Amino acid sequence: MKRLAVLLCGLCLTGALTACGAAQGESGSEGQDETENVMMMDQDDSWYELTEETGTITVRIPMDSTAPYEWDFSVGNDGSVELLTQEVVENDQGEDGENDSLWVASFRSISTQEEEVSLSFAYSYEDQLKEIRNLQLKLSADGKITEVTGNAVIGIDLAEEN
Repeated sequence: MKRLAVLLCGLCLTGALTACGAAQGESGSEGQDETENVMMMDQDDSWYELTEETGTITVRIPMDSTAPYEWDFSVGNDGSVELLTQEVVENDQGEDGENDSLWVASFRSISTQEEEVSLSFAYSYEDQLKEIRNLQLKLSADGKITEVTGNAVIGIDLAEEN
């Protein structure tokens, strides 16, 4: 059930990004969409790394290992990409005093055809979705991830409005 929710979030994310891009182009607004409480976050690519030699991708997503949440992931086509490893790497406390741990996971393609798939990540806290990350991956017929064609990070502010 949890994987289904993440997959649905990933699919909604793809549609939302398309709509947000069109809306920003029309109105010139940036940042938070006040009606949905969704904020586009920095979209740098430092949270994932594609290793061309092996055709694998490794994600490093910041987290606080003392918080009661975990990252979950889903693949748009379950028979295309598989999880190789996952772990929480503990780091020293950051300048703000919070734990700067990373959730590190590696994936590889098991596809036997060229295709493009979505790899989505999400975490919830107290049954509320807080953040979604999405990658679009190009897979080759020889079982490698060859390219990352999309990268989105969306923070969701579910604070009650007054």
